[in-house]
Amino acid sequence: MKLHLFSNSSDPLDLVDQSTLVVGVCSTQLTRDALTQAALSDQVLDVIGWVDISSPNLVDLLDDLINGPGGAKLSALKVDVDDDDIQRIPTQRGLATIAEAGIEIRYVPELTDPGTAAYLGSIGALPLPNHAPE
Repeated sequence: MKLHLFSNSSDPLDLVDQSTLVVGVCSTQLTRDALTQAALSDQVLDVIGWVDISSPNLVDLLDDLINGPGGAKLSALKVDVDDDDIQRIPTQRGLATIAEAGIEIRYVPELTDPGTAAYLGSIGALPLPNHAPE
């Protein structure tokens, strides 16, 4: 994918007003760190983080992330599931918990075709948060 930016400025920093900070490693601590950094910067519009969706304390973890430093900038969470995980009750419960918290779910593709169908069926049954600009 190519990104084309148009500007009258010759300074590349003038091309970007705000950005999304994406946690690229499966780490809840890095998600916390990214949110803390986002809280300190007006240039970070939002954060896409990561959590273990099968964690037994997911509700408390999401509450900590949302209500901690930078939590208002948490726009999405990446989920890392495979064909076997998607059918498990803890995974289904985790997906529902994230959706109930109003956080977008970003899919990390590790599913084969039958798993993808199951995943999409699971996601289709969840309420989607409204992230439309105000």
